Amino acid sequence: MIMADQDRFGSSTTGDEIVEAFANEVNGKTFLITGASAHSLGAETALSLARKGTPAQLILLSRTESRVTPVLSQIQHLNPRVQTFFFPIDLSSRSSVHAAAERVLAHPQIQRIDVLINNAGVMGVPYAPAGEFRERGGRPVEMHLAANHLGPFLLTALVLERMRQAGVGARVVNVSSAAYMGSGIRFEDLNFSNGKKYKRWEAYGQSKTANILMAKSLSMKVASREVASFSLHPGIIQTNLNRHFSGFSGPSESNDVAEGPFDRSPQQGCSTILFAALDPQLQAHSGAYLGDCQIQEAEDFATDERIAERLWILSKEIVGIKGAMPFERRRRPAL
Repeated sequence: MIMADQDRFGSSTTGDEIVEAFANEVNGKTFLITGASAHSLGAETALSLARKGTPAQLILLSRTESRVTPVLSQIQHLNPRVQTFFFPIDLSSRSSVHAAAERVLAHPQIQRIDVLINNAGVMGVPYAPAGEFRERGGRPVEMHLAANHLGPFLLTALVLERMRQAGVGARVVNVSSAAYMGSGIRFEDLNFSNGKKYKRWEAYGQSKTANILMAKSLSMKVASREVASFSLHPGIIQTNLNRHFSGFSGPSESNDVAEGPFDRSPQQGCSTILFAALDPQLQAHSGAYLGDCQIQEAEDFATDERIAERLWILSKEIVGIKGAMPFERRRRPAL
């Protein structure tokens, strides 16, 4: 394990403490956060930014506006100087991702994006095909890979040029999970034989491995001085994402550490997200995987450059990106 700020931050650190420590990296910047409904890590991340810093803008993307409205109200109560925006997005839908990105980029008051936090996702859901993301041959991709990887991949590709224009220090942060250990990328059978061999936790693990590999690919293709990219494990937290978790009874109504398998509060859970987004010392470590506010080593199948490149090419094909994107200027590893 490579330690960063080991004497300052760890598993018990809160998001508020991270923002307080790096307030200069927050103030005046624009943050785009997916999955920011009430009681989510995305919401807790946004609230910490507003409570302990003064970002210029917080752009929240989620499926359902009514579940984000309380978060927007809380932000305005905490810090009226922060400008907030909501745009609907369904990350399992290619057309929805395109529409959300177009609305963000076309909005006259949104001139820059400094940090993109790909937080939204699904976990442990029953098999379901995502009809708008299809493999070669027309096979629909299953929901975990679509919502957790392909949608965020496409969103990132669509807004990255705006991020590069923001100047030094822009960040892409992918919220992965230690559950990536459950599966590498199943290149020969992404879709579990159209659900016939489906195992939900392997499907979730595959999508979380994809988050790590995507951050690795971005680090190879975009100079870290322009946009640095990171992936992370936030810890095991009781949030709305856990509704399909065996034994889970509902979202936590407080920031107390939940009982059972959950090991930290949402405030502690969002700390590594914010650490990845804000610590200036991380800029030189683009592509790193983080946990407990530290740089950690991930397994080879989640960090190998050749696997990352293979997934990058496949992801572009599935989401419908043809040819090289403007930022794809750096070396490619031999496949």
